[in-house]
Amino acid sequence: MRALFLQPLPFARASELVVGWAQDHRGAKPVVQLSYPAVRQMARDNPAVAGLAGFPRAAMEGSVRHGTVVVPVRAVPVTGEFFEVLGASAPTPGA
Repeated sequence: MRALFLQPLPFARASELVVGWAQDHRGAKPVVQLSYPAVRQMARDNPAVAGLAGFPRAAMEGSVRHGTVVVPVRAVPVTGEFFEVLGASAPTPGA
């Protein structure tokens, strides 16, 4: 709790970051992920928003093989603007 509420997020301009989602008005789900086209449309429709990025709630699981070694991995796909919006650098493969 302390890290979540008392310390700032480790991102540039963290106080300006927000998370958004949709609601299912039919009542089937309390929170619905936005589709990539919906995220893009929101960015176009809201010129006052400096940047908009998206990511799914669930990670993808798989494995990476290097020679005979197989390593389990978890990955979360993000939109192309994700790291820029956070004020961070994208990870460099192999680094």
